[in-house]
Amino acid sequence: MHATRGLGLLLALGLLAGCATRPDGGTPGAPQASGSPSSAVSVPGAGSGLLWGAGAYGLVLLPPPDGGPSDWGGQAVAFAADRMTVLAIHDSSPDALQAAIGWLRSEHGVARVAVLAVGEAAQSVASVGAAAPSLVDQAIVISPPAGLDWTAAFPKLFAASDGEAAATAAREATAQAAGSWNVLDLVPGSASGIDIFASPAASDLMSAILRRLDERR
Repeated sequence: MHATRGLGLLLALGLLAGCATRPDGGTPGAPQASGSPSSAVSVPGAGSGLLWGAGAYGLVLLPPPDGGPSDWGGQAVAFAADRMTVLAIHDSSPDALQAAIGWLRSEHGVARVAVLAVGEAAQSVASVGAAAPSLVDQAIVISPPAGLDWTAAFPKLFAASDGEAAATAAREATAQAAGSWNVLDLVPGSASGIDIFASPAASDLMSAILRRLDERR
């Protein structure tokens, strides 16, 4: 990894560690008052969302169906600190994902966009990947459901807790996915989806995600 990218990774992890020890007792997934502030945005075709950072690399965050943009507070701050423009949206449908990627490209000048999806939102990543693989630079999928089509050749990181049911689906997805740069990351514990970021394995998962995002750039 290039030295400047290593410094960015260390800074991002330091910010995340600070978020995890908030004096008000909030969790790493809650909105943060420190670090890179978020801006409320409206994305045509994708609805409302939150935006962090102004880096040259784009990242779309897709929450599970019962989640939303504010769930990504601590993580989004860390991604923005690692030189990314980060967009979290409410709507995790395939059409909304395509709109979000297009908006980051046209309105913020990023040429390449990664996607981080949690749980059922992984279906949209697989769908967009199958229909228009050039839109996604790389995908990071946490606690994926089983049986998705991962025939797109872009790099993919599949992550889960080793004690959750989705660990089996993550293993199968890694083994079956097309392309030569697919990785499995199982962290200790039984937390699932976005709850992993509020578990003792949060720093392990974030380290793996940030390292992966940096390796691709």
